[in-house]
Amino acid sequence: IDSLGCSSIANIPVTVNVPPVVTVSPNTSICFGESIILTANGAVQYNWSPTTTLSSSTGSSVSASPNTTTSYLVTGTDANSCSSTASVMVNVLPLPFLQISPNTATLCDGESITLTASGANSYLWSPAIGLNTTSGSSVLATPNATTTYMVTGTDINNCSDVISANITVNPLPNVSVQPAIASICEGSSISVNAFGANTYTWTPTVGLNTSVGNAVIATPQSTIDYTLTGIDANNCSNTANLHVDVGVLPIITTNPILPTICEGGNVTITASGASIFSWSPATGLSATVGSTINASPPITTTYNIVGSDANNCADSIQLTVNVNPLPTAVINPTSGGDICSEDSALIIVQLSGNPPWDVLHTINGTVQQNINTNNNPLIIYVNTDGNYAIASVTDANGCANIGSGNADVQVFYTPYADFSLFPQPTTILEPEIIFTNNSMLAYSWMWEFGDGFSNSIDFSPIHEYFDVGTYHVSLVVFNGVCTDTATAKIIIDPVFTFYIPDVFTPNGDKLNDKFTPFGEGVEKFEIFIFNRWGELIFSSENIQEQWDGTVEGSEMSPIGQYSYIINVVDEMDILHAFKGDLLLQK
Repeated sequence: IDSLGCSSIANIPVTVNVPPVVTVSPNTSICFGESIILTANGAVQYNWSPTTTLSSSTGSSVSASPNTTTSYLVTGTDANSCSSTASVMVNVLPLPFLQISPNTATLCDGESITLTASGANSYLWSPAIGLNTTSGSSVLATPNATTTYMVTGTDINNCSDVISANITVNPLPNVSVQPAIASICEGSSISVNAFGANTYTWTPTVGLNTSVGNAVIATPQSTIDYTLTGIDANNCSNTANLHVDVGVLPIITTNPILPTICEGGNVTITASGASIFSWSPATGLSATVGSTINASPPITTTYNIVGSDANNCADSIQLTVNVNPLPTAVINPTSGGDICSEDSALIIVQLSGNPPWDVLHTINGTVQQNINTNNNPLIIYVNTDGNYAIASVTDANGCANIGSGNADVQVFYTPYADFSLFPQPTTILEPEIIFTNNSMLAYSWMWEFGDGFSNSIDFSPIHEYFDVGTYHVSLVVFNGVCTDTATAKIIIDPVFTFYIPDVFTPNGDKLNDKFTPFGEGVEKFEIFIFNRWGELIFSSENIQEQWDGTVEGSEMSPIGQYSYIINVVDEMDILHAFKGDLLLQK
């Protein structure tokens, strides 16, 4: 519309462009000190912010090195100058906080130290020289020169850091000893000096005049190795060895080592280990000089043997020649004697020497079987006529001797005792027993009948017994000092009789006033009396208690017939039962 109020219409075309779709790398995490490439897409030009930790503020790709977690914004512009934004988050993870213990140390060459790292999950050590392993939180370091060990620690985020430990290695002192090898005779000394360190210690101290210092005098009694330990200004130590040989003295030995002889015997002894030998005392020796002699001492003797070598070093030993006494075997004078043919005589032999013994004895000069025994005295049981002697006795030392003493043995025949008897068994009604003597080789005899009576006169006696019972009879027969005995058992049985009356008259006239059963050989007794109605009116277990016709000791029973039961056990333990009737009259 103009100033005059006139208007018109005009059309202007407007183009609306779609903004670009900008994309960027996804959110990510890095360890502190690391970089990451961020890349944007979807536009032509790009501007990044904040720019402080970026390698560039423009471009489709930039390098980001943030120290803390940072959100980056990128603005992308297309060919139509339209723009849009996108962002990416970079999470910065802290490095592990590493520690190492110790972080510095001083060692002597050859020593070891344990290095321990902490603050991470895994560890890698370098250099590997002198380490027992290159992984793990602890390693054993044995460097042979000053070394800086690095350990890389990695945590659970795979972030790692490096820390170091410096190990200083001091060289060992060069310790030496002069002389290092020496030879002396036993009882001699040698002076020794040490070099290469500040202080010195000697071990072992055996045979040394001192255990410290650079100079010592060694007087060992036997070959020995000494160790010298030297310590320098760095407190590092090293050793040197001193060998002192004290082996020049002759070592004398003998063969046999433990000579033993029997009394009156001899032994050849040979000495070795030296050049010249002398022996003393001269008692029992074939010579007092030389390596081989013959010794026959009368008793156990100790000899001194001195041996010297070409260097005039001498040694001596003592050698004891043991002399064992000869064993003895003496027959006791009480041995032997007269015996019966079924007996044995005792040959008692008193022994001396070292058991066990081997003993040979003779009968009338004939050697019998060897007896080996530990028993003293030795008792030999014999049953043969003759003269007994000891032919030889040998003890455990191998020493032998002839026995002494003798004994005579005379053997007599032993009689045989035997007899028979009749009758048997029998009763007191026939108590006469006929004995028949069947013995042999008997010249006298003695009968014991078991009832207090005996008979040494009758060869086959007849004997009468006066009471029942069991009797033990013995017959002893004699032939000089020899006897034999036979025994037998005699049984005289009792005879059982029993009488029961069938009528009694309890009228007070003292004639047949009581019912009185009686007998012989009664051991047990019981009686029961019943009236005509079967009622028990009297009982007893005492055969001396007799029924007087009363009931319960007061009321007199009427005249009439009664029945009884009587049980009797005799002396043979046999039961006899009686039943019957009896008549009571006035």
